[in-house]
Amino acid sequence: MQFTNPYILYGLLAIGIPIAIHLFNLRRFKKLEFTNVAFIREIKSQTRKSSRLKHMILLLLRILAIIALVFAFARPFIPAEENAATGKQQEVSIYIDNSFSMEGESAAGPLLELAKKRARDIVEAFGSQADFQIISNERPYSGENYTDKEQAINEIGEISIHPQSIMMNKLIEQYGGLKSKNKASRTLFLISDFQKNNIQFQEYPGFDSTAQIYFMYLPHATQSNLLIDSCYLSSPYVRAGEILEIRAVLRNESPDYLEKIPVKLILNGQQRAFASTELAPNSETTVLLTFRPQQSGNLSGYIEISDYPIRFDDRYYLNISIRPEINILSIFSGKEKETLGRLFGVDSLFHFRGIELKKLRYDEISAQDLLILQNLNEIPSGLAMELSKILDGGGSLAVIPSAETDISNYNQFLASYGLMLAAADTVSGRADFIQSKSPFFDGVFERLPKNIKLPEYKQHFPISFAMGSINESLMNAQNGDILLARHNSENGNILLFASPLEQPFSKWDAHALLLPVMFKAAFLSSGMQSIAFTPANGQSIHLKSTLLNEDKAPEIISPDQKIRFIPLFRRNGQELEIRFAPETNYEAGIHQLINGSQNVPLAVNYSRRESSTDFFTEKECGELAQITGFKAITNTLNDRQIGQNIINSLQGKQLWRWFIIFALIFLGIEILILRFWK
Repeated sequence: MQFTNPYILYGLLAIGIPIAIHLFNLRRFKKLEFTNVAFIREIKSQTRKSSRLKHMILLLLRILAIIALVFAFARPFIPAEENAATGKQQEVSIYIDNSFSMEGESAAGPLLELAKKRARDIVEAFGSQADFQIISNERPYSGENYTDKEQAINEIGEISIHPQSIMMNKLIEQYGGLKSKNKASRTLFLISDFQKNNIQFQEYPGFDSTAQIYFMYLPHATQSNLLIDSCYLSSPYVRAGEILEIRAVLRNESPDYLEKIPVKLILNGQQRAFASTELAPNSETTVLLTFRPQQSGNLSGYIEISDYPIRFDDRYYLNISIRPEINILSIFSGKEKETLGRLFGVDSLFHFRGIELKKLRYDEISAQDLLILQNLNEIPSGLAMELSKILDGGGSLAVIPSAETDISNYNQFLASYGLMLAAADTVSGRADFIQSKSPFFDGVFERLPKNIKLPEYKQHFPISFAMGSINESLMNAQNGDILLARHNSENGNILLFASPLEQPFSKWDAHALLLPVMFKAAFLSSGMQSIAFTPANGQSIHLKSTLLNEDKAPEIISPDQKIRFIPLFRRNGQELEIRFAPETNYEAGIHQLINGSQNVPLAVNYSRRESSTDFFTEKECGELAQITGFKAITNTLNDRQIGQNIINSLQGKQLWRWFIIFALIFLGIEILILRFWK
């Protein structure tokens, strides 16, 4: 037999109280007046014997009652087989899952509050002889930093919903790989709804055999959730005065058919669009939200739905940048050709200018969205290095060769991107195939005519691709030669023509197709705009580094302006890449990126990983716990049984109730003796 609170056994010293009272009463003499002295000796003898026996019985009953009460408060138990050695100090670790899925409701109330209540039950079950460590998603496990019962209960009360979630497998592996420095008995409790995203049941080789792990499963009352999964723009470039289309992906994680779901778009504090949709069970749909921005600048806000009780995924924050113009720089040698100037001059969206190669300053090109090399006989090594930096940072380049192009010089630059030019072919011909299904031509053709006449050429430099490159052919000649090619990757975008645009070398300048091709290259030069950022998914955000001060580290301010921190960042060519450290505690909303005098809004969202309603059942937890060699505590919703289940699982058979009964029996016998033994 062992005791949960062995220090209570000092209460056995109270046995001295009835013994002292008994000895004091024996010394007291009572004077008795009697008429016939002949019977005094006999009465006196009988009274002393009877009184001594009565007092001895009462003394014994009182001593036994005190012993029983002290033992009851010391919580005696017969340990279970696996806990037979619990006479050692105990180290108890309790993991409380406080991820977003724990916002859900159980039949007994909010899941997180139920988890905290169960954690307090565990602390109370162990009592004062154990050391405790409270673990949650923001409180990592440590082989040290154990605390006492009172502090553990205080820490449990401080736990709230947190955006981070951990894989319980990693926690179990970490726990099983350590051993107590004090050679104490170790126990870990995992209190969770056991979302399948967060745990994979498996065997753990090298696990500390002396450590015990208990699964405490908390069931959701209803497994349903409606969420905004993601949002994106229909077009990579947006401009003031034109219709802007935002597509929101909604997901229904429930077995119910949902109707008339209101979807709101709030930007800069105003509702800009509204839509209503419906969703079949366990499905997703895309909702189109449109509005017409009237001026350039940043539009920051969110798309919102209404759902209960899981609410963290009911808003999706976004920031849309409406730029006033696209910067295009054409670099030429000799006399400037007017073709591109006339082309881009028809729309105020484009800020186009040309500069002769010998007048070019390399620091001018980093601020451009699209660079065009037009009719250069060769690419100087200094310019090639600057272009490589820009392309490596995600920049865009259009290459239009001259009639006297130095093929070997061009190929030294193009080979890094898997592109090659062959010697000039002076045989005239016409393009007869266009790759209209390429993403490059999305939105260009409503319908491509069957007998469309494509551009003619009289001289061209056939384009070829390196083995394994990710280039694509956009237009081919009748003999199969590539006339227009595109390189598209994180390392930049290149549009490569096989011939000059002007006659007599080709008739590109007189063909209607040149305008959509060059406009599309300009629109895609800024890339698909990143309107949101989810750090927990490992996402990073890319910004034009020319917008920011390179002499200072960027700083991020939280939406409530209470938290400021420096993110992970690196500058790559003309881009600045921002990333949150994994341990960063952030909240969803519109953050501000501060760098010098610049202020750039960042829309930050929580990961939708916790939105899943795919949970292990209580039965599955019990079965899988046995497979892994652990134990499962069930009936977690029954307030009367849970404490006893915990105690029985931990300590075996409890005896304190029997000692309470014995104490009552002893006190009852004492009362009967005092009342009826005269």
